[in-house]
Amino acid sequence: MITRPLLFSYQSKHAWFGTLASVIALLGLYIFQVNSLTALAYLVSAQEDQSRQTKAENKALEMAALQKPAFKGFETLAKEFGFEKVGKVSYLKAFVEGVAAQSKNLE
Repeated sequence: MITRPLLFSYQSKHAWFGTLASVIALLGLYIFQVNSLTALAYLVSAQEDQSRQTKAENKALEMAALQKPAFKGFETLAKEFGFEKVGKVSYLKAFVEGVAAQSKNLE
């Protein structure tokens, strides 16, 4: 009986199997990541569409609220009470840390 020499040694077969298994695992991981990225991109676009729709609804509600008769008289009512429009608000600096200070000499 004549035996032919093996084309690959057992170590070489293990190396090829390991390489093939690694390539398949990395390819599966790549497909999973691309799928996740695509799903997230779809979610972002859906959120952007919802944000645009909410902004448009907000503008429409603001315009509708300004046209209500109850808000039209606020400016004249404020003028009657002597209120003025303020451009910049500045606050007084308190020299104590709390809102109220307790005096030690109550007598």
